[in-house]
Amino acid sequence: MPLEVILTQQADTELREWVYSVIMDAIEAARRDSDLDKPFLKKGATAKWLEVDPKTITKMVADGLPCHYTAGVQFFSKQEVKQFILDHKL
Repeated sequence: MPLEVILTQQADTELREWVYSVIMDAIEAARRDSDLDKPFLKKGATAKWLEVDPKTITKMVADGLPCHYTAGVQFFSKQEVKQFILDHKL
């Protein structure tokens, strides 16, 4: 026999709000951890984002992919990477 739980309207509302909050926190953490909201990525993260070997990024730079340096660290603009791929039909 299945267990049935009956909640008051207030408890039901609070439970729904709590579940929503937990889900939204998890989504935000996943977005943060996956670099989805970052406009610039380091070389390794760019390779991971494109699902290619980092050596492929090095080759793309040699072929003209723009890169930017901050304190000696190489960064790639997601927008520029997308445009490079479209322009070069990769």
